[in-house]
Amino acid sequence: MRSLEIDKLKSDICDVLELDIEPSNLDDNTDIVNDLELDSLDIVDLMIGLEEIYDIELEEFSINEIKTIKDLNQLINSLLKTLSGSN
Repeated sequence: MRSLEIDKLKSDICDVLELDIEPSNLDDNTDIVNDLELDSLDIVDLMIGLEEIYDIELEEFSINEIKTIKDLNQLINSLLKTLSGSN
């Protein structure tokens, strides 16, 4: 089963959004929208980028429930677990 480490997710977030910050400066409880000052286009870019990286589909209803990096990590790990269980 694939599993996503939160530090890898932080790095991927910085890469996808081309953020000028070090992933190590992001806290697990960093508010993705407010702390990273993302607009709606940034959020779409992030979700598409993460879908491509992890070969998953992030549903709109799931995205609306995500507040922190930790929340996003838990969602992606849940999706990865579901995918590995269906193979």
